[in-house]
Amino acid sequence: MSQGARVAVAAALAYPEHIDALVLGGAPWLAAAGAASSEAKEDELPLRRLRTLLQQEGEAALQRAVLELPLMKLHTSLASSHAVLTRCVGNYRGTDLADAMRVQQALALGDLRQSVLVVNGALDTPRRLEAGKRLNQQIKGSHRTLLENAGHLAALDAPDEYGRVVVKFLERAPAK
Repeated sequence: MSQGARVAVAAALAYPEHIDALVLGGAPWLAAAGAASSEAKEDELPLRRLRTLLQQEGEAALQRAVLELPLMKLHTSLASSHAVLTRCVGNYRGTDLADAMRVQQALALGDLRQSVLVVNGALDTPRRLEAGKRLNQQIKGSHRTLLENAGHLAALDAPDEYGRVVVKFLERAPAK
């Protein structure tokens, strides 16, 4: 999910014999890094501002700010989804922000041999929707699904639909 897609793709490239399939939900563009990459865009994910907030005002202020990010906006009225998000962000300590920002290495998406499903909520940010299209184009044989009433956190916005899509994909994905 989101930035976690970078970790999943890196693991799939490093250990292809152990990973049969990937589901990339709300992923940023992963093939390029640095100033042009989505994670460097301060308007979508203001890492510098969040780091400063953590250093100056502490974890509680950071958590409040994270919940206000457009990427964290839920479009569902499901109380359980809102509770999960609040609990997850409440456990976030910002340790990844404590170090200087690191430039992410580009990932060789064309080298993926696993079955890949790219999932976006139709209400995700324009940058993440574009990243989903680009990932689908770059990863040979990948599939892309758009969940109509979901945002960036599609698994929370539309958990039943998300689950159905993922299960259907995994049932069709060839096992090694």
